[in-house]
Amino acid sequence: MPIYFQPISENLPFSLESIGNHWLQDSVSRKLGYAHYHWLQTESGQGQIQLAGQLIPLAPGEGVLLPPFTPHAYFPDTGTGETWRTRFVTLNGLLADQFPKILGTNQPIFAKDNPEFSYSVWINQIVNQLENRTLDAAQTSGACYQLLMYLSKGYENQLAISHPLFQQYISPTITKIETAYAEDLTVERLAAEVFITPQYLTRLFRRFTGKTTQQYLLDTRLNKAKAFLMYHQERSVETIASQVGFSSVSRFVQVFKEKNGVTPGRFRRG
Repeated sequence: MPIYFQPISENLPFSLESIGNHWLQDSVSRKLGYAHYHWLQTESGQGQIQLAGQLIPLAPGEGVLLPPFTPHAYFPDTGTGETWRTRFVTLNGLLADQFPKILGTNQPIFAKDNPEFSYSVWINQIVNQLENRTLDAAQTSGACYQLLMYLSKGYENQLAISHPLFQQYISPTITKIETAYAEDLTVERLAAEVFITPQYLTRLFRRFTGKTTQQYLLDTRLNKAKAFLMYHQERSVETIASQVGFSSVSRFVQVFKEKNGVTPGRFRRG
């Protein structure tokens, strides 16, 4: 359970007040909050954080950035039967007073690991460099700025998710894709289920996700395929192709290689 306090100078533009991973997380209550920006992320098990009278679960990969002096409490979710372990990083530096402008808000930001950026990997890499005494202070200061920029995208996503058009059209479509990706889904069918045209649905998908409806569906199928390839060695590539919604195994192999640079078989072998 490594934890490091102020491993680089706080006189850099962006710095680390503390950082750690594999932390066996106890219950914490801070009625006056904490003095710095604090990112807390679930590594395993599940926790709950209390903010403004609300209890919000933090599943593996999910985290929250707490601005300075934000009253909060967090504790393990004992109902899961698992130990709650966390990763965390607390930020300071000469430009700390500019963090709200960089983030676009001074409110808590919820985010999670995603294909574009993994907060878990970011923390693990910094901790590994500290353990091996290879940490470069200037590069780490720049990495802290990178972290803030991705968290600002998390805030933009929160705004998008709360938008009425997202709630009415995109959210149910995403649920349909996530649960029925093995079926013969088309953009036309998805649009019909929310009573709008395929063209309008695609415009909304571009607006809120940066992808077309078809791209989102394809990415979901390929991500599901990766999980099956990694964790279900007993399933053939042909079986997995069918289970993620491809009618042709040759098409599945072609698209998988175009997106990932390797065939499904090569991906499975690592």
